[in-house]
Amino acid sequence: MLPALVSRRSRAQTSPSAVSLDELVQCPHCQSSKLFKGRRGLNIHIGRCHKLFNNHPFPSSLPATSHSVPLSSVISALKNSIPIVKRIPRGARYTDATSLSKTIDRCVSENSRSSWESLLSFSYNVLHVDKNDSNHSLTSQIKSNCSRPSITSIIESKVNDGDLKGAARILFFSDTAAPNSLDTLASAGVLDGITPQNLKDLVMSAPSGLHAGLLTSITRLVNLMLGGKVNSEATATLYGANLCALAKKDGSVKPIAIGTTFRRLASKICCKHILPSLFNHFS
Repeated sequence: MLPALVSRRSRAQTSPSAVSLDELVQCPHCQSSKLFKGRRGLNIHIGRCHKLFNNHPFPSSLPATSHSVPLSSVISALKNSIPIVKRIPRGARYTDATSLSKTIDRCVSENSRSSWESLLSFSYNVLHVDKNDSNHSLTSQIKSNCSRPSITSIIESKVNDGDLKGAARILFFSDTAAPNSLDTLASAGVLDGITPQNLKDLVMSAPSGLHAGLLTSITRLVNLMLGGKVNSEATATLYGANLCALAKKDGSVKPIAIGTTFRRLASKICCKHILPSLFNHFS
């Protein structure tokens, strides 16, 4: 019986239904390089070992990427299909910060299309929310879709997110978001999904308050960007911007360009560094 059992096992290992290396997935929350059998195996692992992420399973709708597809199209498809959390739970911030640090380090060291794709899609892989929301009924969701949010609720949301400047801008600014129309077709927010508040939460996620590893990784990334050494396949997405339509008082539409968070961060650091010389030059 033993030889027959061994023969069956060998046939099972070489059967066409066996999981190939292309179907093995690495957990984005673990520091080890252990691989799991497909999305289902990864979701089982996350449910057992990362209960904080149990309500936000790994998305199964990530499109298969190809080098023939522009990177901007890949990230845009993720943005249109995967929602992102506004604030990262405190218990998950340190783990996410460590994962983001590793992703950035890989991006700086390899500077390849795949590494930049991993960085620009980080929020859709890690910071997504569950589409199957059991806390809200279909009726309440439909009612919510029919009603437009009031200025008060938008300001309260900004204050709750810690964006006091954004709340003040909405309160004293006369322009509003333009309604959906042919004039505003294809306008959208930032592509990479990660917000400045998300980045701030992750940087300040360590028990001592500051995640030194992530801060070092971001510094290396900014230096790479300021040195003009970004992979050419990622420049159009990294340095590009999406247009957000604002309706002005006179009825016209004002386009606002929103760049990626890492590009905006590098720009602010660069401007702050050269500000004294510009002040002396133009004074």
